[in-house]
Amino acid sequence: MSENIEDILKGLKKTIKDKNESNESQDISEEVQIEKNDLALSEVDRNILKEWKKEEESLGEVVPLVPPKLNLVFLPFLLTEAFLPSRKVGSPYKYQRRYGNISIQISSSTYPNGEDIGLPYGLLARRLLVALMSKSVKEKSRLIRCGNIKALMNNAGLTMSGKSHKATQKMLLQMATMNLQVWFQPDSSKKAVLYKGQIFEALSVDIYPSSQLNFRFIPEEIVLSKDFHEVLLKDKAIPFLAETIAKATSPLEHDTLVWLLHRLPRVPKDETVLLRWGNLYQQLATPKMCPRQFKFRMKKVFSKIQKDTGLNVITKKESVELGYHKSQVPLKIWHWPELY
Repeated sequence: MSENIEDILKGLKKTIKDKNESNESQDISEEVQIEKNDLALSEVDRNILKEWKKEEESLGEVVPLVPPKLNLVFLPFLLTEAFLPSRKVGSPYKYQRRYGNISIQISSSTYPNGEDIGLPYGLLARRLLVALMSKSVKEKSRLIRCGNIKALMNNAGLTMSGKSHKATQKMLLQMATMNLQVWFQPDSSKKAVLYKGQIFEALSVDIYPSSQLNFRFIPEEIVLSKDFHEVLLKDKAIPFLAETIAKATSPLEHDTLVWLLHRLPRVPKDETVLLRWGNLYQQLATPKMCPRQFKFRMKKVFSKIQKDTGLNVITKKESVELGYHKSQVPLKIWHWPELY
């Protein structure tokens, strides 16, 4: 009797074991089937992977399928150069920079009594321009709602101290009223105007003038002029990492940093580009600045930029040597989501 019970129990154990093994094999089969289904990509997905793999092969490095979300700031392509003065400009309140075949000139407008308003200058003016252009690009609109100026700067990853608030108001008034001319000189040596006008079309502000012409200029909304937006900014803005741009502590460093961030990724790999100090002087130096002083200051600027960002420039007696450096902002490919 006991032997029969033992046989029955063994039979039950074997039946349970067989069922468990059957279930496990079925689970494995389902997992394999799911994996096969995952491989059944749509035609769109296949194109995405194809382009992704081609980019990896061309760069010789692993590229993330979806890039990280970046805090970017923007500048118009033609205004990435040093077109704002580093110091306060006196009468006749005009400032012009020329590099290559591009010439940019800005000039001051006047108060109702005929006195010059002046031109924006220094590091603060550059940061203000970056903040305004970035907000317009990110919101895809000519209308810029300023609200609090400090918040506007902070949103762009830049800083502004309380002491500079009044100076910022004055800079914004000067930037809003200045006249901008961008000239292009083709090989025929005849100048053709790319843009002539003002950056802003309209402003919603409260202005309280006094006898000393001190203004309380508090913008609520700024509208970029249609021509400026269409010709210089829309689909022509260059992206930069906000944290990198914020490292600049002087106008010269800011201009040099923006130039290098845009220029070095365009140097062919395994090649170098030599630029004479005289060419850099025309592009970056303050007018009437001593060439020896400019060269001395630029070496210090290059050293600081290399320490802060890793961008390396080799300085020589008669020239500087530029080498390739990978862009900090990945190329925006059609199948990637927006980076900002």
